[in-house]
Amino acid sequence: MDGAEAVCAKFRTTPITSTIQQVKQLPQSAILYKCLASSYWQFRVYLDGAQRKRSTKKTDLSEAQREAKLIYADMLQQIHGSEQGKRKLSSKRTLHKVASSLWEKQAVMVSQGELNPQKNRIDKYVYDKHIKPFFRDYELKDINADTLEQFKMYLVRKRLAKSSQKSYFTIISKLLQEAVKKQFIHAVPMMPRVRVDDDPRGYFNNGEYSRLWQMANKLTGETLPVYKDADVVDDIVKSGAKPYRNVTITKDVYFLIMFMRNTYVRPTDIKILRHRHIFPVTRGGIEFLELRHPKTKRHSRIMTSTEYAPEHYRNISAEREREGYGKSDDFVFMPQHANREYALKELTRQFDAVMRAAGLKIDANGKNRTLYSLRHTAIVTGIHAGISIETLAMNARTSTDMIDRFYGSHVLSALDKGTEIVDSVHAKQERYAAKKAEKDKKETT
Repeated sequence: MDGAEAVCAKFRTTPITSTIQQVKQLPQSAILYKCLASSYWQFRVYLDGAQRKRSTKKTDLSEAQREAKLIYADMLQQIHGSEQGKRKLSSKRTLHKVASSLWEKQAVMVSQGELNPQKNRIDKYVYDKHIKPFFRDYELKDINADTLEQFKMYLVRKRLAKSSQKSYFTIISKLLQEAVKKQFIHAVPMMPRVRVDDDPRGYFNNGEYSRLWQMANKLTGETLPVYKDADVVDDIVKSGAKPYRNVTITKDVYFLIMFMRNTYVRPTDIKILRHRHIFPVTRGGIEFLELRHPKTKRHSRIMTSTEYAPEHYRNISAEREREGYGKSDDFVFMPQHANREYALKELTRQFDAVMRAAGLKIDANGKNRTLYSLRHTAIVTGIHAGISIETLAMNARTSTDMIDRFYGSHVLSALDKGTEIVDSVHAKQERYAAKKAEKDKKETT
């Protein structure tokens, strides 16, 4: 082949710029493109220090997207499964080498819907923050129980909370298990013990809850400053904290407060909740809502509201219809935003601003309240009303253990848990009164 022919061949395999497409849920370098040399979509990715290409053998873009993920998984298997790949990795057996392999595997799991898309990002962040710098000069064989104890002391000196320390050791354990699979080490060394005391969830008591929704209703249409989560003191002026943006309070925040308090939903549920997921039901003459939305946090049970939720939902639906968003497939909150991550962030900002305005950002124990505090309020209120732990756990898409550990601490005595004790006393008094009346009747006759 002469020079001219080589140039022509190169251009025939060069990506046509207007056709380049990012492959969803794969690394940024993973793309699909068309070229003059083929009618098929071509896949290209930068992986393990080299740019790799392969034809998808598909002309339809959606089919090519699916095929690209399979090709990517096959490439990973070839790299890390072949003897050549093993020899390359074993040339320097470090935690970082194992980490790179694990992130790639988890990326494939994300692409297959087996792992939350945020999981890989969070794991990488935790790894890069302190694990990578500390273990940079360690070979895997040199990481033992003593080394891990030293790392624990390192985290303590960094003033990390016990819960954060535990998350770091969770990642290290996962990485070392991966190293065992690759036969870089024979066993995972003993992890240091980090005892984390259960931390009671923050919630709003009845008076605080009333103050909150009244403030949200009052501030609708007003523009308020938004501060970073670190600025948790109520008196922002004295703290000297500066807002990083302003936000206009919408009616959505008022609706959200009333809805979350009466349905047990998580903020992540709000992000995906559509009108077609909500069903009014009546039992024993009392109206409730059933929420049959897709699985979140690995739970897919139907959630049943309190008796107050139907009226709140009717108000929301009426407002949405006035706005032109009352259709079955429309989202219940912030329906104008197709980007649901943005919609949830906007609701969170507005809610935070309302809490600060109401002086409720910090609870009585000095803890920072968040949007999650509304879910916690619903659960704690249910406990106080005497609803069984089993029923609450099922209804809130969580476990009885979680309810006991993180919410039960708000129950200081049996009298805080419904009217069971009082009802039993009343029943006993009624039985005694009936017996006495029967006895008095016999004596008079």
